[in-house]
Amino acid sequence: KRYDEEIKKIAASRVSDIMEKDTAVISPNIEIEDVATLMIEKEIYYLPVVDKNKLVGVITKKDIVRAIARG
Repeated sequence: KRYDEEIKKIAASRVSDIMEKDTAVISPNIEIEDVATLMIEKEIYYLPVVDKNKLVGVITKKDIVRAIARG
């Protein structure tokens, strides 16, 4: 029952109520090593990639691991 109540409460919320508001952003030109270091230091799993004030993508820890695995 509590789960149902929580779902109803969240469903009535707006994205702005639950989103992270103070997140780091990175440039598409940053080196992967620097991105990985930032993720570890800040304990985050994804970073928005911004170029000229426009969101151009998102990089995740999974993306980095996949790139390392490919060599």
